[in-house]
This record gives sequence, structure tokens and C-alpha cells, in this order.
Amino acid sequence: MTDNNIQSENKNAFINKLPQITATTLGETGGDWLSMTMDVGYLKSTLIFFALFIVAVGAQLAGF
Repeated sequence: MTDNNIQSENKNAFINKLPQITATTLGETGGDWLSMTMDVGYLKSTLIFFALFIVAVGAQLAGF
């Protein structure tokens, strides 16, 4: 493999990993904000985010 191919693979790996890192960070931050700052609690905040997840998946499957 050449250096150019290795750099390209590293760039692709980073680009593929970026949405996962971003979603995890935003999910953790949003969950903490909802459960602690808004004093909703862990169970209710989990259910709220799960409902948002289901709506997002449904929207993607519907083609939005």
C-alpha cells in the first residue's frame, strides 16, 4: 500500500466515525440536560429520547 492509500483510508475511517461520535456526544449531553437540569429523571428522559429516536427512524423510512 502506498502512503496515499493509507491517508485516504484514515480519512474515510474518520469521516465514517464522525456521525457516531457526534450522535453519542449530543445524546449524552441532551440526556444529562433533560434528566438533571430539567429534573425529569433518568427513566422519563430515556423514554423521551427513545420516542424521538422512533420518530426519526419512522421519518427516514417514510422518505423524509
